[in-house]
Amino acid sequence: MNAKTTAGSAANLRLLSKDYIQMAVAQMDLINDAYNRTGIFENDKKYQGYRAVASLYTEACQIVIPADSDIQSVDDLEGKKVCIGEEESGTEQNALQILNAYGLNEKLVDTVNLNYTDAAKKLKSGDVIGPFRSSIGMHIIKLYDVSHSAVTPIKTYDAAHILIKTSIIYSDEAAVAKLKDIASEINKGTITFAQAAKQYSEDPGSAIKGGDLGYAVADIYDPNFARALTQLHVGQMSQPVKSAFGWHLILLKDTRVDRDSLEVFKEKANSIIFEREFNEAVTSWERSLREMAYIHVIDPELVNSGVSLDQDNKGKNTLKPTNDDQGSQQYSENSRLLN
Repeated sequence: MNAKTTAGSAANLRLLSKDYIQMAVAQMDLINDAYNRTGIFENDKKYQGYRAVASLYTEACQIVIPADSDIQSVDDLEGKKVCIGEEESGTEQNALQILNAYGLNEKLVDTVNLNYTDAAKKLKSGDVIGPFRSSIGMHIIKLYDVSHSAVTPIKTYDAAHILIKTSIIYSDEAAVAKLKDIASEINKGTITFAQAAKQYSEDPGSAIKGGDLGYAVADIYDPNFARALTQLHVGQMSQPVKSAFGWHLILLKDTRVDRDSLEVFKEKANSIIFEREFNEAVTSWERSLREMAYIHVIDPELVNSGVSLDQDNKGKNTLKPTNDDQGSQQYSENSRLLN
């Protein structure tokens, strides 16, 4: 099963009727509206051809405000900003129904459609907004402060390249000479880089696009390729560069510092997960070292002072069993567990 996140009930019903999805979760009132073309579906077509397979739970719709707010009733929402949930969601429709029941149309209340991410981006220090639904539940957000170091910006490079491969019969020298000839023609204006890539490049995936590789972080490329790429200025073409795939001419078309994309947050998440798992692995490794450790005192001063962690008074190793929550361990009579 391939689970998808959508805006909500209304979107699910439309997607289900158009066979984009084969099963959906939706609110009962919106199912009825979609089937009979009422409510928000009044000016739409009827969405039919589906049936219910289960009733999951009775849903309560709650209006939540900050604890220190002066709002005492729904009527007090007049003139206030109210988040009514994500567009096309059941939360949005329920919120509008409640507001309309109290005579609070969109002229009297400043309604905003925000999901979790949108809400977080629009908040200012001290703002409180919500409730709204995400895939894991209902949320209220209060922003205390903004840190610009939450994620490390990623620099991406928009590059193009021309690849000439080498072989037993086509040497490095021949590949370099060919690329220099191509570069000379490009610099003279006889041919553009894109035209040369289409004509000469042996990377079929990028050649068809004029050598274009799109925006990407340098780390995804071969180390030599990446090193040469990061040393270029925008608009500059490299000298022939060798990689594990052959020889390249690289053109840097643009750079971009990425702070907000999914890739940036994935990179931050990967870093957090790695650090957490690394710390757990180190702790486990240290614990295993302690459990396997055997300490034998050979320092003369310690021996003369009577310190002995591995022998009793008769010179024989004496192990004393003990039980703890982690299982049975053994240690010598004068030794102790390292914490």
